[in-house]
Amino acid sequence: MKILWMASSMILAVAALATAQEAGSPTVTVKATGKVAKAATALQFTFQLSAKGDDVAKAAESLETKQKAAVELLKTLGVTEKDIVITPPSLEKKDPNMVRMMRQARPSNRLKKKKDDDKPEKEQVVVIVSLTARLPLLSKTPAALFVESEALKEKVKSGKLIEKDKKEAGEGDEEEAMNARMQYQEQQGLEDGFLFVFYAPSEPKDVDAALAKAMEGANSLAQSGARASGRTLGGTKNVEISESDGSMSQGRNYYYQQRRGGTVSSSSDGLVSMTLDGLEVEMTLTVTFGLK
Repeated sequence: MKILWMASSMILAVAALATAQEAGSPTVTVKATGKVAKAATALQFTFQLSAKGDDVAKAAESLETKQKAAVELLKTLGVTEKDIVITPPSLEKKDPNMVRMMRQARPSNRLKKKKDDDKPEKEQVVVIVSLTARLPLLSKTPAALFVESEALKEKVKSGKLIEKDKKEAGEGDEEEAMNARMQYQEQQGLEDGFLFVFYAPSEPKDVDAALAKAMEGANSLAQSGARASGRTLGGTKNVEISESDGSMSQGRNYYYQQRRGGTVSSSSDGLVSMTLDGLEVEMTLTVTFGLK
């Protein structure tokens, strides 16, 4: 995969100036953030596979068959096997919000006469897995990356990776339930059941560059703080480092974490973002300088 580098970087410096007297030695503490922007090198997408069964074993066996078929389909789309991550299977969790929407989508049963021989059917077990895959992006400009990513999205959505369950006898409301489910997914940021994000690798040199920018900003702020207090800046007394992990927020992952019982693979080896301009290595320094 060709790695593209966007050489632009910026500083967001937030001053938290404080003058302290520690053992007769005045100090100034500042906080600064350094950011290094990266260009997307892949379109990452996550989707769910599920299977029903009378018990966990039967559902898991059916799911394994679907999983193998999905991996083969991903390969035909151009995904390499090393770029496919599959979560361990888990039981589907019922989200109260989703259940309510599905009930509202179904026609009322108030006027239906209940038969004496009507018995509640045993609810089947649903087992799920999440699959995350990446397709390379080769364009170099934001506009070209956008066009290329939209074309890849259509390719993925038309790849028959997600199939509707076949309607069985007695499931007259299945279509309404499916429509409610798709509406709910759209509200959570999914497109036809897929969560698409942009991906860029994060390298040690990116962290070094972001730290250098942060330190540059910290020095500038500390110099201002020293002048404001009528002193000159001394040596560094203490440095604390924090970083952004490049993963999506809890809200972005709501559908997978709360309803489906799974999680989105948020790239331990890089950055992910819903937008092209959100791929940044961000490092924050809290630095304490001595004052003379």
